[in-house]
Amino acid sequence: MALKLEVFFQPGAFPKASELWELGQFSIMLDKHESNSPIINDFTGNKIKITNIAKSISKGTRLGGFSLRQSCGELKDQASITFIHLPDWDIARLDLSKFDKLIEDRASWLPSILQHQAFISARITNSEYCSIQNRKDLQSYELLGIDHSKLPKIKSGLPFPLPQEKIDISNNPGRWLFKKGYIEAIAAEMWLSPEFFNRVNLSEQAVLESNWLQTEKMGDVMHIKAYHKPFDSADGEQGLIQDKLRHLLFSGVSKI
Repeated sequence: MALKLEVFFQPGAFPKASELWELGQFSIMLDKHESNSPIINDFTGNKIKITNIAKSISKGTRLGGFSLRQSCGELKDQASITFIHLPDWDIARLDLSKFDKLIEDRASWLPSILQHQAFISARITNSEYCSIQNRKDLQSYELLGIDHSKLPKIKSGLPFPLPQEKIDISNNPGRWLFKKGYIEAIAAEMWLSPEFFNRVNLSEQAVLESNWLQTEKMGDVMHIKAYHKPFDSADGEQGLIQDKLRHLLFSGVSKI
């Protein structure tokens, strides 16, 4: 199973992306867990040593972001770390994908990020499950050899000769949606700040009183667990828990 950790911040956080890199101690963590993995800076195309990543990022000009990946293996299988600003959606986003050892050792570096004043929320997912739950393009299924014949379809709205149909993911338990100020997405393990609760019009007490969740306060941040592992199925108990968690966290937005 490949893991993905997504962290969301308020817009304008870390105008110098190297500050986020240093806050997460990522050079130290990568050297600890991935010392033999060559890293490519996607903004420059250069292969760099882990010890030089912070310096390389500090020279970047891409609006304070960065995009780094392993240079070995097929592109779709490469681990990556990216940070981007999304001002139109009023958020900034840090993604760590497929660096499983780094993500599993999150207790060593994540707390400093959770306590940053710009932190909104974070979640850990099964990367493959999340991808499948949000894949709409029929061609991508065919290229990967995945049968989509029984999946619901809707009109794509695209002009011919572009694809006329796409997969309807509107009822998928693991779907995610961009919303102004947050991303509507759930996971078996999440971290939620007071800013998150404010943005989705939800009281912390409503979460604390949900006795089907494991909850823990980490300073001002609430750590929740809805399942014993990252969700990897849309069926049965897992599907029901995902729908229940989505309703708990995001139903209040519609009442604003």
